[in-house]
Amino acid sequence: MKTLTKVKLINWHTFSNEEFEIYKNALITGENGTGKSTILDAIQYVLTAGKCKFNKAASDIGNRTLESYIRCKTGIEGHEYARNGDVTTYIALEFYDEKTEKYQIIGTVIDLPAGGRLNRDFFQIIDCKISDVAFIEERRVLTRKEFKKALIDHQQTGIFKDTIKEGESLFGNALGVKSKYFDLVTRALAFKAIDNVYQFIVDFLLKEDFVDIQNLRDSIKHYKVLEEKLKISKKECESLEGVVSQYDTYIDTHFQMDVLECLKEKLQEKQLQAIIDNSQKKYQKINDQLNFVQQKLTQLNQRSSPRYR
Repeated sequence: MKTLTKVKLINWHTFSNEEFEIYKNALITGENGTGKSTILDAIQYVLTAGKCKFNKAASDIGNRTLESYIRCKTGIEGHEYARNGDVTTYIALEFYDEKTEKYQIIGTVIDLPAGGRLNRDFFQIIDCKISDVAFIEERRVLTRKEFKKALIDHQQTGIFKDTIKEGESLFGNALGVKSKYFDLVTRALAFKAIDNVYQFIVDFLLKEDFVDIQNLRDSIKHYKVLEEKLKISKKECESLEGVVSQYDTYIDTHFQMDVLECLKEKLQEKQLQAIIDNSQKKYQKINDQLNFVQQKLTQLNQRSSPRYR
């Protein structure tokens, strides 16, 4: 997201050399004639690449023009303009890119010679803040030519375009917006409210495209066919849920049978082991008795032998 962080105005109506810091949202307040619309007109002049229509302030009798802004039209009889002779005007907007964490400046520089034709450039200065750029040197505002040379001398990258179409393209690429939104800026900054929301959405938010009615009808028919198939699929899924439930019951029962069979085998094994142990005890008892009888017989035989006679 690119955010406007600063505005610089040089020789723009009553602003000779002013900077305005902007943090996220900004509220401009003031009495009539203090320069609210002057600031907005400067911003929209750059954002529309010179295509905007200037706002009419409450204190103005006539419509504002680019020349009246540059020369600072006073409306005083005998002193129509505050600036006469050769005048150079700057409108510079500083933007911060949150994604790249870099600054850039877009704006316009306008030379208006005394009795001559207005000359204008739209510019983009990459990787720079307004505070890094020299617009004024030795208390004198730099002309278009001097400004370009100053950028080169300070090894700063500046791109200049001298037509509205090229300016739109330059600013559109710089801000990452489509050309259609240059018209949207004019309406967004105008004092006149947008009273037709539907038309605003159609003109500026919806994408222009050819509507194929037959294709829409075919799509609706296809949708209805799919809807019927979906109903059938839902019924089949419900039937399958019963089968799945029975299968789960079968698996559980089979598992329980395996457990019982295992327990049965363990029980039988214990019973057989008990019988074996009991038999071994009986065998040992009989064997002990047999040994006892054998010993008695041996003793009797010894007593009955001739040695004891």
